[in-house]
Amino acid sequence: MTDDKRTPNAQLSGAVSRRQVLRGGLMAGSAAFLAACGTTQSSSAPASAAPPSKAPTGSGASAAPASEAPTPEPVSYAGVTLNNSTGGYSIPAFQIGLDAWKAETGGNATFTNIPFDEKSIKYASFIATQDASWDLHYTYDIFMQRFGTRLLLPLEGNYTGDLSDFIQTALPGFTTQSDQVLRGLPIHFSAWLWTWNPELFEAIGEDGSNPPDTYEGLFALTPKFVEKKIIPCAQPWQGAGGTFAKLYWTHIYNSTGHPMFSDDRTQVMFDGPEGLAAFQTIEAGLKSGWWDARYLNITNEHEAYVEFAKGNMATVMHSESEIKPTEPELVAAGKLAVRQFPGIESGKTGSAQGADGTGVNKWTKQPEASWSYFNRLFTPDIALKISLHKPELYPPTRNSVLEDPAVIEAQPLLPAHAAQAKGVTNLWSTPYNYEPVFDDVVNKIIKGEYSAQQAHDAAVAGVQDLIIKYLSA
Repeated sequence: MTDDKRTPNAQLSGAVSRRQVLRGGLMAGSAAFLAACGTTQSSSAPASAAPPSKAPTGSGASAAPASEAPTPEPVSYAGVTLNNSTGGYSIPAFQIGLDAWKAETGGNATFTNIPFDEKSIKYASFIATQDASWDLHYTYDIFMQRFGTRLLLPLEGNYTGDLSDFIQTALPGFTTQSDQVLRGLPIHFSAWLWTWNPELFEAIGEDGSNPPDTYEGLFALTPKFVEKKIIPCAQPWQGAGGTFAKLYWTHIYNSTGHPMFSDDRTQVMFDGPEGLAAFQTIEAGLKSGWWDARYLNITNEHEAYVEFAKGNMATVMHSESEIKPTEPELVAAGKLAVRQFPGIESGKTGSAQGADGTGVNKWTKQPEASWSYFNRLFTPDIALKISLHKPELYPPTRNSVLEDPAVIEAQPLLPAHAAQAKGVTNLWSTPYNYEPVFDDVVNKIIKGEYSAQQAHDAAVAGVQDLIIKYLSA
C-alpha cells in the first residue's frame, strides 16, 4: 500500500508486506481484478511515453511517415540534478524511473524522504516561501487535496502518456477536487485489506475459511473468543498522532456505498442514515468488546499487525509491517488469510485506497528536465519493473501491468484487491482537516460520553463548521 498514510511510521516501515506470497483467502483471476476496477482488458499494452525530444531535422516532404519515423534522440540533461521529496517506502520505485532516464538523457536526481508527520508543515512552508529548490514533490490523496493547487503544476500539456491505462480509481486522489485538475500520478496503488487467523476461528467452532462478512456477525462472536482467551481484534482508534478514528470509520462507512462528501468537498453527505449506521456499528463493536480495550491507544495499525503475528488475535487490518513469523510462514501454518473488509450489510465492503505518487513543483527552476523525468517515470515498462521489484513488489497502477502474467504470479493478493475494489475505496480527503472531529467524537463514544446518535450529530456539525470556515477564508 502506501505510506499512510495515515500513520507517521508507515513510510519508514519495512519492505516485507502483504505483497509477499499470501495463498490464503480469496483466489480470483486478473480479469476479475480489472472488472472490479472498472476497466476492460486489452490485447496489448499502450506504447510507452517518450521523453521530450529534439525536433527532427529535414523538410516535411522528405520526412518518413509518422508510423515509420525513427525515434527522435532524447534531449541531453547531462549535468542536471533534480531535487525531489518523497516517501521513504517509494524511493526504490522512483529510482527505477531515474535509472532509465539517466541512461537516456544523462540527467540525475536525488530523493529526500520527508517524514510523514512533518510533511504538512514542510509543504506549507514551501508554499509560503515559493521554494524553488525542489523539482518534484511526493504526493498522496491527503496532501494533494490540501496543498496540490498551491504546490504542484497541472499535468495537462505536460504529461505525454496515456492516462487511460491507469487504474481509474487511483486518479481522483491525484486530482485536486476543488478544481478537478490532475496534478500528479500514482507510482503504486492499493487498498487496505482485512486479515484473519483461520485457526482461531476454528478454535471457537466457526468456519476458519469463511468468517462472517458483516461487522454485526463478527461482533456476535466476541463472547466465544473471550471465553477462549483469544483477542478478537486490535484496532487503535485512539492511536498516537490522531487521524485513526476517521480512517477506521471510513472503512465502515464506505461499505454503505454512499458518498461522504460532494465532489467539490463543500457539502457533507454523511449526514443521513448511512453516517448514523457507521457510528452505530462503532458503538456496538466497542460495547461488545470486539475491539479489545487494551489496544485502542497503541501507536498505529502496524503495531496491531505485529501483535496479530504473535498468534492469539483473530482479526486485524492488513499491514506492510515486517513481522515474525513471516507472512508465508503464518499462511503455511493456517494462521493468516486475507480478503476484503466486512461491511455493515452482507455482501458489501468498504476500504480506503492508497496510492503514493509525485507531481512537479510549481516553482521548479528546471521544468523541462522535471517533466522529462516525470514522463519517463510514468511509462508502462517502468511500471512493470516497479511491480516486479523485490522485495517491495509494489501493487500496479496500470491496467496493462495488471494483465502481465509475471505480476499476477508475483502478487497473489491481486485477487483480494479485486474483491475490495468492488466496494467503495476512498479516503475522502479534503482541503480542510476534519480528522480531529472524528478523533474527538469517537473518543467520546469510547468514554461513554456520546451515544452513536450524539456522535453522528457532533461529527456532521463539526465538519460543516470546518467547511464554512474554509469557504470564508
